[in-house]
Amino acid sequence: MKTIDFVVRPRVGAVERGVVGDDATGFAISGRPGAEMSLNLRQADLRGFDRSGDDLLITLADGRVIVVEDYFGSEGTLYLSADRALYEVSFDEAAGGVLLAQYEHVTTGEKWSPSDALVFYGAPQVEVVEAAATGDDDVSMMATGLLGLGGLGSGVGLGAAGLGGAALLGAGLQGGDDDKDDDETSEDEGEGGRTSTGWPETDTGGEETASDNGNDGETPSTSDEEETAGGTAGGGGSAKDETSETPEPSGDTPGGGGTTRVVPTIDDADVPIRIAQADTPRIVISGDAEPGATVTVTIGDETQTTVATENARYEVVFEGDSFPPDGDHVARVTVVEEGGPATDLARPDILIDVTPPPLEITEGTDAVGHVVNAEDQSDGVRIAGTSEAGASVTVTVGGASHETVADAEGGWSVVISETVIVAGTYSEPVTVIASDAIGNSTRIADAVVVDTETSVSIHDDAVEGDGVVNAAERSDGVTLTGAGEPGATVVVEMNGASRTVTVAADGSWAVDFDATDLPEGEQIVTIRATAIDAAGNTETAEGEIDVDTLVRNFAIDGGIGGADGVVNAAERAAGLTVTGTTEPGATVTLSLNGTTAEAEVAADGSWTATFPSGGVPRGELTATLDATSTDRAGNTETVTRAVVIDTVAGTLTIDPDPVESDDIVNAAEASDGVVLTGTSDPGAVVTVTLAGVAQEVTTGADGAWTATFAADKVAPGTYDAEITARITDAAGNSLTRTDSVRVDTEVENFGITAQPLEGDDVVNAAERADGIILTGTTEVGATVLVTLGGVTKPAIVEADGSWTASFAPSELPRGTYDTVAEVTTTDLAGNSATASHSFRVDTEVSPLTLDSETVTGDGTVNAAEARAGITVGGTVEAGSSVSVSFAGGSYAASVGADGTWTVDIPAAGIPRGELSVPITVEATDAAGNTRSVTESIEIDTVAPDAPNVESYTRDHTGLRGISIETTDAEVSIGHVTGDTSIDPVQAVSVDIPILNETAFAFGEVVPDGSHLVITAADDAGNVAGTYLVVDDTTTSDVAMTDTLADTLARFEIGTIDLQFAEDSALSITETQLAALTGEGHDTLTVRGGVDDDVTATGAVTTGTETEADGQGLNVYALGDGTLKIEDDITHVVI
Repeated sequence: MKTIDFVVRPRVGAVERGVVGDDATGFAISGRPGAEMSLNLRQADLRGFDRSGDDLLITLADGRVIVVEDYFGSEGTLYLSADRALYEVSFDEAAGGVLLAQYEHVTTGEKWSPSDALVFYGAPQVEVVEAAATGDDDVSMMATGLLGLGGLGSGVGLGAAGLGGAALLGAGLQGGDDDKDDDETSEDEGEGGRTSTGWPETDTGGEETASDNGNDGETPSTSDEEETAGGTAGGGGSAKDETSETPEPSGDTPGGGGTTRVVPTIDDADVPIRIAQADTPRIVISGDAEPGATVTVTIGDETQTTVATENARYEVVFEGDSFPPDGDHVARVTVVEEGGPATDLARPDILIDVTPPPLEITEGTDAVGHVVNAEDQSDGVRIAGTSEAGASVTVTVGGASHETVADAEGGWSVVISETVIVAGTYSEPVTVIASDAIGNSTRIADAVVVDTETSVSIHDDAVEGDGVVNAAERSDGVTLTGAGEPGATVVVEMNGASRTVTVAADGSWAVDFDATDLPEGEQIVTIRATAIDAAGNTETAEGEIDVDTLVRNFAIDGGIGGADGVVNAAERAAGLTVTGTTEPGATVTLSLNGTTAEAEVAADGSWTATFPSGGVPRGELTATLDATSTDRAGNTETVTRAVVIDTVAGTLTIDPDPVESDDIVNAAEASDGVVLTGTSDPGAVVTVTLAGVAQEVTTGADGAWTATFAADKVAPGTYDAEITARITDAAGNSLTRTDSVRVDTEVENFGITAQPLEGDDVVNAAERADGIILTGTTEVGATVLVTLGGVTKPAIVEADGSWTASFAPSELPRGTYDTVAEVTTTDLAGNSATASHSFRVDTEVSPLTLDSETVTGDGTVNAAEARAGITVGGTVEAGSSVSVSFAGGSYAASVGADGTWTVDIPAAGIPRGELSVPITVEATDAAGNTRSVTESIEIDTVAPDAPNVESYTRDHTGLRGISIETTDAEVSIGHVTGDTSIDPVQAVSVDIPILNETAFAFGEVVPDGSHLVITAADDAGNVAGTYLVVDDTTTSDVAMTDTLADTLARFEIGTIDLQFAEDSALSITETQLAALTGEGHDTLTVRGGVDDDVTATGAVTTGTETEADGQGLNVYALGDGTLKIEDDITHVVI
């Protein structure tokens, strides 16, 4: 579905354009007060108009509805336009609210009119509903809308039913001529005839009518009733032109009439023709005419003739050489029928304009030689020219378009903003397009040349090669150079003088200034260069040159040759240094007796130059020194100075005979002093030094001198002592002779190796076994004697002075003691030295003991002790480490500072049963000696059998005694007085061998319900207990609580005996079982009979056992413990 273009021209403001007609763009157009509104539609594209309040509803042929909001309230004007034609639409409201539309053609003129903005040159895109034009049935479907039109007469458009409906009605009433286009609605003999598109006539003042005598009376007209060219439905007859002199032939009709004459027409006579600039302009004139009729068509001065076809159609084409010239024309058509009348028709409103408007640029672009300089650019650039009056002119620069309209004289102009044409040097393309009202256009491509900048520079650093003008360079003047825009004029000013020059094609310029234009001395001179380019842009640059025509502050300092002004030998030997001042940055060159030296010049201008010793002559003479300075500018200056030289001192020797006969002074020789001798000039003072110690002596008349150095002037040690003798004359010349003597008053590098003997200065048994070795160093060539324990041995001395002395094991007694090795050495000079080294001999571990009584106190480990673990201890040599091996385990002992040691052996490391286990103690002392001792520990962790109660004795209040199976264990008896209390029972025992029983008579009666605890303990202290339940006159329940179980734990209850209490009921839990049996057991046996009950919640049956006497037991697992119940107890709950 295509959208509909529209344009709105309000009273004030710019023309607005847009589209409507789909979901994206919407279907509404906002009205504007007094605005003109044009839609790209033809009458055939409409179905009708309606009013809703102040809104205008426009229904299109395809069913869409366009709403013009507030149209009637804003009092605007509606236009329809297509194919370059423009029609104004006005409305009347008839009875019943029917909206009637009228159309008036608007003439837009040849070139331009204000209405051009409302004209659309293309065709709209609306699909007409074809079903509305297929027959009478379709017409009748629109009867309601059509009936409202019956009496409107010509000149009134369709209202509620729509224009589309009107067009379709006309088609339905027409006779069926298959050769006619389906969209032809009626025929009109007026000026131009009726159109086939539904467009109304334009020459009747806006009324849609077919009764027009137009075209200056050349063509007779017909009435509305006579417009149809075919017979009417139901009655034959013929169409008749009441004013024509030529009778019309009758035709056959559906109602039974005769032959019908074809009335000549021109197709689309009311549609304006606008022909603008095109590659191949073309006009087609066609229409209806009687077959065989001759049709002549004339437009302007061009005429075309044709003959109507059998289909009653004709067509002529104007193109190429037959195309009419530019102008506003009328197509005049003459139809001459065979033997019939001649009919003249006219088609007005043919505008031909294929000539594009003239266009010329007269200002602002490259074509007219204009260059935009900085001044132009700053306030916008004006581009102007001429074209056809009223033409639209669009100037595009830099992507921005500027629109204007040529005035009545054809002049036009635009100003391009400085933000579009920016500063710089470049060419910006310009496009100018002029368009006339009909659409012809002329295009010119040009450019805006922008030059808002120029440049100028001064090459001041290139003046005379370094930017500095010295005296010589000033004398012949200077040339200043620089760069600028080629062709620009440059004015150069310097020191009040001025020169003008034109920049060369390569962008360079140069001017000359005379010596008189430059100052003398030292001065910075400013240069100013001002450039003006061809565009009028200006630029200024400044530079400067340094004028320097003299060497400033050049001189030689005084004091050559020292304070006395004489260069002596020492001064000559050190080189002759000369200093002075000059201009900072200058160079200084000196010359003395043919030798040249370059001075070093400091930043402040002070300078220093040194002539090497070889560059200064020897002897006694006066030499000339020349100094020349050249400053950075190239200026030079020379100064001269006389130099006095005296380098001769005298004679001096040191006797060549060896000192102390061998040139070696040992300690003994140094003790009585050292004497040195030599010769010199008589009376000369000689300064003699020995190893830095100096003394002055006077040469005798015989030319000999002697110097004696006392013992305290000879430093002890081993070194080469330098001997010097020195004399100095009045000029300061000195003469020195040298010799040397060896001083050796000590044994060098003597000592015993600093590392401890055997690594720790302790010799243990293992180290003694392979002997010991003492080492050290001494002076090369010396001898060494080592004394140890009364044994003296000569050491072996190597070539590097290292020595070794070895002592066999037999020369080092065993034991633990401190000893000292004495070492004596003598060097080749006869000097001797001694040293000693102390160390300890320790070849044994003493003492080492194991105290077996510390194990348990009785020497035997019972079950309780084994469960707790045992502690073993003894004594050892202080500082030793102890390791204990027992039952396959090894344990490190803790050793105290006093040598006592202990070690804890955990329960897991103690075997169970009755056995003797070896225990070994190994000790290593601080010296590394080792020793071990082994003993045995007795273990008895087997508990005796729990007492088996055979009988009891009671009276009416309680128990008075019991008998048990005789046992070797010690038996004790107690009774329960509370959950946390077990009181002992005093008893006297008597063995009854015949019964293998032992009877116990209690010292007091144990009351009923106070159960007994009977324990048996063996010699090792292992315990087994029986919990004997006695009769309780108040209850048959055997009281057993967690607290009581914890209280009984120390008795290690292995049996609960219910057999002497009738109808006993015992309940026992996993926790209570674990507590009763103690840490050493996990099995509890319950004895009783069929009258007893046992409850062990959570117990699990695991099997049965049979005791040695044949008694059967049911075995249960209760937690981690085992519960055994005699099978005589038949009522067990688990």
